[in-house]
Amino acid sequence: MNVTLRSSVFSSQLGIRVCTIFPLRRHFSLDPTALVESSTALLQSVHTASGLPWWGLIPLATFSLRAMWTLPLAIWQRRRLQKQNELRPVIAAMLPILKLNLAELVARSKREFAALKGDAIPSDVTGMTSDHITLLVVKERRARQKALFRTHGCQLWKNALLPVFQIPLWILMSATIRHLSGWQSYLSLQTSQNQQLIDPTLFHEGVFWMQDLSAIDSMGVTPILLGSLALLNIEWNAKSLQMLKMSAQAGTGSKIRSLRPTAVDALMNVSRLSVIFLMTMASQAPAALTIYWMCSNLFSLAQNVVLDSLMPIGYVKDTGGRLGWRKAKEGSQPLAK
Repeated sequence: MNVTLRSSVFSSQLGIRVCTIFPLRRHFSLDPTALVESSTALLQSVHTASGLPWWGLIPLATFSLRAMWTLPLAIWQRRRLQKQNELRPVIAAMLPILKLNLAELVARSKREFAALKGDAIPSDVTGMTSDHITLLVVKERRARQKALFRTHGCQLWKNALLPVFQIPLWILMSATIRHLSGWQSYLSLQTSQNQQLIDPTLFHEGVFWMQDLSAIDSMGVTPILLGSLALLNIEWNAKSLQMLKMSAQAGTGSKIRSLRPTAVDALMNVSRLSVIFLMTMASQAPAALTIYWMCSNLFSLAQNVVLDSLMPIGYVKDTGGRLGWRKAKEGSQPLAK
């Protein structure tokens, strides 16, 4: 009895000491399933409170979320890109000055070495060639560009913030509508016994030939529309990136345009190929999910067109105009020549 009591007391004391040495900490985790279920319940509540049919609520929810979540980020990113393009003439002016100063330093070092008539050991500067000078000038220009962008708050890494915030929203909404329509696999759409539909109103709140939004589009019209919108959006972005690349080359003072494909070109090609995969997925997905994907691509395309028209990124002399449909105002000067 005494031994048991002493052991329990010792164990409790040891537990107190262990907790004192290693205090308990709270661990926070994000459950994707709970997040999808919460968003599904919220969307159902909005559907019940508004009284809108699903064919109207899904586009309205898509446009509202994109307008409140991604549109401010897109405007902020567009202003940052404009600022970067405004600073590129300053960066272009650095290139010949840096190259001239370094070439003069190398020439002076060679003259001093020649004046010593071989009595001194040549330094690294003395043995520099034109290729070495160009490489060092490019590195120095990149470093100064990075510092200049940091000073004006338009760092290049901030250009990735928009997709970082936009992609999770797309995944969450896709998972929510998929959970709402009970889409587990292709078999669940073919046999109603395996389909666990969350909201039965999806059966009769469709539009046109798609009265049942929980089933696939039997006519195959929406996958074709989705692929057309996605491809049009990709080509618009590719053209904008191409014009931005031309502006950047003009800003650096480079007159030679390389035909070698870049990482951006590879990304655009992968995006074009992904349209086929997206159309294949849409042909086997519920109509409600396909409608969401169509509305999301339509908003992205309209957003890019409007921003390119109202907030053009830059002006390139070789293209004869700014990035957008409007012509340059009379008396305006290009950012880079």
